[in-house]
Amino acid sequence: MLLGAILVGVGVLGLLRRRTPKSARDEDGRPLRSGVAVKVFADINGVRQGMFIQGEDPARPVLLCLHGGLPEYFLTERYPTGLEADFTVVWWEQRGAGLSYSPDIPAETMTSEQFIADTLAVTDYLRRRLGKDKIYLMAHSGGTFFGLQAAAALGDAIRGAAVSFVCHEPGLTSLMNRSAPSFKMRFMYMSGYDDENEFDRFMEKFSLMPIADGIKCPVLIQAGEDDELSPLEFSDELAGKIRAPKKLVIYEGERHAIGGNNLSSALGENWFTMLADWCLDRIEGKPAPNERVFINSLGQAAAEPYAR
Repeated sequence: MLLGAILVGVGVLGLLRRRTPKSARDEDGRPLRSGVAVKVFADINGVRQGMFIQGEDPARPVLLCLHGGLPEYFLTERYPTGLEADFTVVWWEQRGAGLSYSPDIPAETMTSEQFIADTLAVTDYLRRRLGKDKIYLMAHSGGTFFGLQAAAALGDAIRGAAVSFVCHEPGLTSLMNRSAPSFKMRFMYMSGYDDENEFDRFMEKFSLMPIADGIKCPVLIQAGEDDELSPLEFSDELAGKIRAPKKLVIYEGERHAIGGNNLSSALGENWFTMLADWCLDRIEGKPAPNERVFINSLGQAAAEPYAR
């Protein structure tokens, strides 16, 4: 989900490298002449990194997607998102993962600071390539940790950030100690640690709390009430520190991966539909909500506004 764990994507490296993006098509299945569907590589802070860019109209806003434990583009063939109808969607495969894997990447560069710097560099690259002053950001799981830090650093260059299946606990303690033991071992290996106590001290600095009030764009946070990898209390604390308009949505009984664990996600508003609609509302200039929403097991949503 972060750092070296991103290299889970290496297991599907051959599959990812062979893939080419499908061209945008109309309702009759014919390719759209104005659409974009390309696989590109760029030098990002000294490492060749790859991404897929898709959209029905390159004039539409840019949505940069930050993955978690492994790249997600290969899933879109079986599970289409439909996002390319309203955005130019960029599925970036981060340093060490999928298209961006190389055995020559220095282990000492697999740090939180480097991943944030890469996100900023990719944003600048996309703004130049696609001719946009501002972009939107979507992040899942481990990508939510870097995504919100990037949102704070990007300032006015980002219009909105939507994060789901969150990693908000300082130190990522639950993520490291409740996942399979091999998960933490991979982190230690990629970070250059062989002493677990030293690694735990290294992880203590991983926190979003200090940068929360630096986020200027509207934020959507979607979390499971019983997230085993990032307890809800830390998402509540984080939301309380964000001064920009934010919408924290909690699905009753759901765990880290929302959808399929509880009736709240089955009967309530679909989390991905909500995310897409929230982004579209930002494009249309609608006021960003500033509220905490709890969706219960009957699918009923109760909203409480945050104090301005």
